[in-house]
Amino acid sequence: MITLKKTLVYNIYLKTRSILIKSLLQLLVVLAILVCFIVSCGSPQSEGINIDINKREKTSIYDIFDKIEVIPLETNDISIIKDISKLMIYKDKYYILDYPMSKILVFNEDGSFFFVIDRKGHGPEEYINISDVEINKTNGNILLLSSVNRTVYEYDNIGAFIDNFQLPVINGAYQYFKYICEDTLAFWTFDYKNRVKMYSMTSKEIFKEGFQEKDLFYNKFLSTVFPYENYLTRSSMNEVYQIDIIRHGSLINSCRFK
Repeated sequence: MITLKKTLVYNIYLKTRSILIKSLLQLLVVLAILVCFIVSCGSPQSEGINIDINKREKTSIYDIFDKIEVIPLETNDISIIKDISKLMIYKDKYYILDYPMSKILVFNEDGSFFFVIDRKGHGPEEYINISDVEINKTNGNILLLSSVNRTVYEYDNIGAFIDNFQLPVINGAYQYFKYICEDTLAFWTFDYKNRVKMYSMTSKEIFKEGFQEKDLFYNKFLSTVFPYENYLTRSSMNEVYQIDIIRHGSLINSCRFK
């Protein structure tokens, strides 16, 4: 009975001491913050930069662009657009990817309708979906990426089917791609250990891969990957990388990001 009372009293003592120590530490932190605040208020202020918003310089959009023109696109039964998911300009033509409708619409420079690639299906010349579109700058053909079945479909510059080829199996899936040169395509993938994969259209294989990235929530939805020719960017890193193709004679067997 005596031992039980001693133990109980000792436990109460320990708890009380712990509470007092925590309270003392909290008080010291508050006092430290107050001292820093008083010192900072009493010390001479460093010179700042004064900005008069009423005297700011105004920049006209005409100071940036030489010409501004509104081009209405022709509307008919087969040129209706649900969403402009991607827009490319190549040799006086406008190429528009309508991702929800899985089709490519092409307009002339004056906005008149040229043709549409609308062949979603499971036939030999049809695609399951369109994840991305690119122009082969060597011959002007249109390349469509269907990430569902890892296949690239090729159409000529008037929309006629030419061929397709299946991409190698990778960890994750193919998402976007960019035409680099006459033999090379750069793919952005969901393989977070090697998000960029360089693919040879001649040998039909991936000859280089790299660019590790963390599997974070916002990295799944950053869509801007290839903003310009042979450039790679990630807004989460605030950096731009150049894809440098290394040639040995007429063969491309390596690349690097710099």
